[in-house]
Amino acid sequence: MSIGHAIKQARSERGLTQQQLANRAGISITSLYYIESDTNSPSVRTLSKIAAALEVPVSALFAEMDEATQTT
Repeated sequence: MSIGHAIKQARSERGLTQQQLANRAGISITSLYYIESDTNSPSVRTLSKIAAALEVPVSALFAEMDEATQTT
């Protein structure tokens, strides 16, 4: 699983739309779309903003990536 997919999964689990998460994180919806679709990788700063908006530590997003990799 990629970081983009982990963000998308976390967002979906919280019932947030891309627009809602982008607003909470203070980034554009276009940026979020490209991150979730793995077209662009988020900077550390953007990743921190997204994690804060999801109310999870950044490490939780990487943990989701690891869990998905181990189960496949």
